[in-house]
Amino acid sequence: MYDLECSTTLICDAGAGAGGSVSTTAAVEKDLAVTIAATGSILPAPVGVDGKSEEQEMASPAQILPSSCDHRSALPDAPSSPGPANRFFLISSAAEFDAQRAFTLIEILLAIAIIAVLAAIAIPNYSRYVEKAKVAVAVTDIAAMSAHVAKYMDDNNYIPPDNLAALGMSDRLDPWGRLYVFTNLRGVRGNGSARKDKNLNPLNSDFDLYSLGRDGQSMLPLSPKVSQDDVIRARDGRFIGLAKDFDP
Repeated sequence: MYDLECSTTLICDAGAGAGGSVSTTAAVEKDLAVTIAATGSILPAPVGVDGKSEEQEMASPAQILPSSCDHRSALPDAPSSPGPANRFFLISSAAEFDAQRAFTLIEILLAIAIIAVLAAIAIPNYSRYVEKAKVAVAVTDIAAMSAHVAKYMDDNNYIPPDNLAALGMSDRLDPWGRLYVFTNLRGVRGNGSARKDKNLNPLNSDFDLYSLGRDGQSMLPLSPKVSQDDVIRARDGRFIGLAKDFDP
């Protein structure tokens, strides 16, 4: 804040230098005193372009913005005190949230149930398909190996080889990863080592060639359960297939 006496002296000097009068200086002195008393400053309050002071122009945005621009008005009023109405508001909100969450859990459980049903139908069917494919491969292998044995017999007075090693097929594996079983029936006496049907008659007169099947177990007769999944050669090669499908 400027000193009134100092300010008066400066204005008097400026007025005298410009050719002013003592009365003019006195008038200016009076106006200056009024301004200082009103604003606390020697300078008048700045005025904006629209006639408003800068203090009015820099008012709070909440006072200038219309109520439609205040996006807080679009929000719901939150409960401010723990009254009955507020408790109802909280209970309703919690109930809606629980309902949405429960609906989502129902959807998940329904999806899991559908997947389980489809898996229960598809997996056994797929397993049966894979098993049929393996049996078909074993049938093809036994037929091809039987052809090699027949060719060997043609070259050796119709005598089968003692084993598959004579044909270079001793390490031949079936689709289940096990060795094929070969028995030369003309090189042994009696029928003790021959595979037999349900009537205990030998399946072949020249040689037996078979796979132990899925379970890897077998007995010479076809009747036991462990022999039912064997892939056999019977009737001297006229039948090649599952033991359970052979009908003597």
